[in-house]
Amino acid sequence: MDDGMTTAQVAMAVGVSKRTILRWLRHGLVKEPARDRRGWRVFSPLETAAIRRYAVRHGTAMELVGDVTSTYGVAQAPVAVMDQNKLAPDYLAFDVRVLSGMYRRAHDLMRDMDGLQPQEAFDELLKYISLKEALEEHGLNPSSTFTLVGGDQLTSAQEQDAAELRRVFSERLGEMGEGAAELWRDAGFRLSDRCLVALHELFEPLHFSRIPFDLRSAALREFLGAQTRKSLGIFLTPDDVARMMVEFMAPRRGDRVCDPACGTGTFLVEVLKRWQKQGADSLEPGKTQVAVYGVDKNPRMLLLADLNLHHTRVCAFRSQLADSLARGVIKQGTCDAILTNPPFGVSVNERGGDLAIYESARVLASTGVRKVPSEVLFVELCLRALRPGGRLGIVLPKSVVTNASLDGARRVFGRYGYVQAVVALPSETFQAAGTQTTTVALFAVRYSGGEDTGASVPICLSTVSNVGYDATGRKRDGSQLAGLAKQLNECISAQRAIGTCSLVGPVVKSATFSELPQLLARRFVRHKTIRLGDILSVATCGRTPPRASYTTGGLFVVKVGNLTGNGIDWSPRDRNFVSPAVYRVNGERYLQKGDILLTAAAHSPIYIGKKVDIVTTIPPEVGSKASFVGEVMLLRADQQRVDPFVLLAYLRLPSVTREIQAMIRGQTAHLYPEDVLGLAIDERVVKPDQALSQLAGLTRDEAERFADLNALMFKQAALARSLDTD
Repeated sequence: MDDGMTTAQVAMAVGVSKRTILRWLRHGLVKEPARDRRGWRVFSPLETAAIRRYAVRHGTAMELVGDVTSTYGVAQAPVAVMDQNKLAPDYLAFDVRVLSGMYRRAHDLMRDMDGLQPQEAFDELLKYISLKEALEEHGLNPSSTFTLVGGDQLTSAQEQDAAELRRVFSERLGEMGEGAAELWRDAGFRLSDRCLVALHELFEPLHFSRIPFDLRSAALREFLGAQTRKSLGIFLTPDDVARMMVEFMAPRRGDRVCDPACGTGTFLVEVLKRWQKQGADSLEPGKTQVAVYGVDKNPRMLLLADLNLHHTRVCAFRSQLADSLARGVIKQGTCDAILTNPPFGVSVNERGGDLAIYESARVLASTGVRKVPSEVLFVELCLRALRPGGRLGIVLPKSVVTNASLDGARRVFGRYGYVQAVVALPSETFQAAGTQTTTVALFAVRYSGGEDTGASVPICLSTVSNVGYDATGRKRDGSQLAGLAKQLNECISAQRAIGTCSLVGPVVKSATFSELPQLLARRFVRHKTIRLGDILSVATCGRTPPRASYTTGGLFVVKVGNLTGNGIDWSPRDRNFVSPAVYRVNGERYLQKGDILLTAAAHSPIYIGKKVDIVTTIPPEVGSKASFVGEVMLLRADQQRVDPFVLLAYLRLPSVTREIQAMIRGQTAHLYPEDVLGLAIDERVVKPDQALSQLAGLTRDEAERFADLNALMFKQAALARSLDTD
């Protein structure tokens, strides 16, 4: 012990109880020291000095840890968590991990003591945090006088404390925001007194309103893992995506920035972080504050946003519990910048919303569209809400900018503003959050007064393939989002390609929205290229048989499962044969030697175009004749112009696969022949160089050997059947 002190010795030296030191350790407010051979904690002199500074900085030991009983009406010296990093970060660790860990311990308390399910426990945690912030805001910081252990029963004083917490929560609920008032109409905790008191004891050392807003929001995100968020219906925009969009748009301090579908406030948090870097945190109390604006129809989402942003010293969060799409919620021409990620996959009809106020809805209705995607309405809402020259950054399903059925709506958007840039995001961007929709980040500018909408502008396009994590949420090195905002701005200002960014156009401003499908399809144009359609005689998807047409024999139908990416597996599976009398196909859908097949529809975009195979022979064991289902696309090469194996080798190149996947349309992953026909390909496909010829030779050898393997599998199956006596 010559080199250190025990817990009891440290407590005596600092002037607090041993129980207080143990509680600081349990809450992560003090770094856990090393232990000796007997398992005793041994605090080094540096660790002891850091603990002493911690106690001195945060008030007397009595006030800090509540070793004496205090009333709710007496303000206590707060725990200034924000200052901890200025002390001794090596020994006093309070960060995102620690705060999220405290949330988890609170969740475990409610599960173990009261048997609450995850959503119930989460709501009770939100109630307590809201209560504690309300207490702090009014100078009421009651201290816990005890630590519950095992089966301890509450004393009468502790029962009074629980009753007082319930009373204050009920009285202060109206001050906790619209989300809280709507969500907790019963104005009470569902926790037992024992659990409520234990929760209060856990969080008592913290002063929530002094924890930086970015730390609070990050800790909440870490606490709510992907699966938990999904079960609670919480879908968050990834921080890196929101940060990239904010950095590109660069809203100025004092701009009126709004998110009409704010959720937990991810975009607004990033805006505030940017303003803090610019010096907004130097504002003095009483001075004019900057403000951000958020609207959401989900009370739980708005409550989370309030908790993340409401108590920020440097900024006022103006929140509203409402449906932004409703008449009059967001006034026209009132915002300098809008950043948002509206809900996906929600269709609005006349019974579900006031479509008459949206020009895009009226135009689509005239074409027979009765249910309008809410994302379409949000785009029009945002463009109308911007002031002249205002800017919009919005995350959208790719279908909104590519689906032909929405052409009329895109023409309407062009009357309000023009597209400045589009970033195509990979499918894994939101997959960890529970959705597999292919998305884009679209940036647009509202016309200024008197602006020439017939003038032409180039559009900056970027395709991102790495967002820093994979489809499971595991980290990937080399994220292309880092530095993308700078690349986008340089591409636009210098009018040149840089990094993943390049320019297309110029395009008439009023046509930038309506021309997007064609511009995105031509995104990958190279020097010396031809169209894929120029060297094909047929490009078509198959037809999926009706369930009643499947038989044990008849016409063989190739399915996605028969494609391997190394050759077609002709082994019959369940429902590979159909009755020719029921399932009729036209002549071009009967497979021929040299036909190329690829995946054209899948439950996730990452599988589209991944498996590309060629027909070398149709085995007699399956009838020497075959067709294919609607999820498979046929590309039949004009063999007078191109060697099918050269084309096969080219289509399997990873860069070409990415180009094909960039053509995916729809809320679900679908590839359409008319888009693939426009794929720009290298002229070397027609006049192959040595490298491509060598690769084509290898694909030919592979296909022939796979055909031999198919023959062996059929022989093996036939011999096994002859030997099977059962």
